[in-house]
Amino acid sequence: AGAPPTISAATISGTSGIALTYTVAANGSNPLSFSLSGAPTGMSINAAGILSWPTPVVGNYSVTVTAKDSVANLSSQAVITIKITAPVPPTVKAASIN
Repeated sequence: AGAPPTISAATISGTSGIALTYTVAANGSNPLSFSLSGAPTGMSINAAGILSWPTPVVGNYSVTVTAKDSVANLSSQAVITIKITAPVPPTVKAASIN
């Protein structure tokens, strides 16, 4: 009946307000479909396994990605840990007045 797909856990980092995309590492003997569990608002995953979050919010998130084999009906899960930090403010050098 085939084997369940393989999917890899990962830890990814991003910056608040900067769109985040990540391609989930998953392999199967048949086409796979993907779903998310525990994802923050606005995060999605497409048919190719590309996770996207257009407007990340500061915090640490654990999102469960499920890869399902569309033929054998077997699935596997992995946790993607996402760490979103605030943007670092630009350093401003004081102008010297002559």
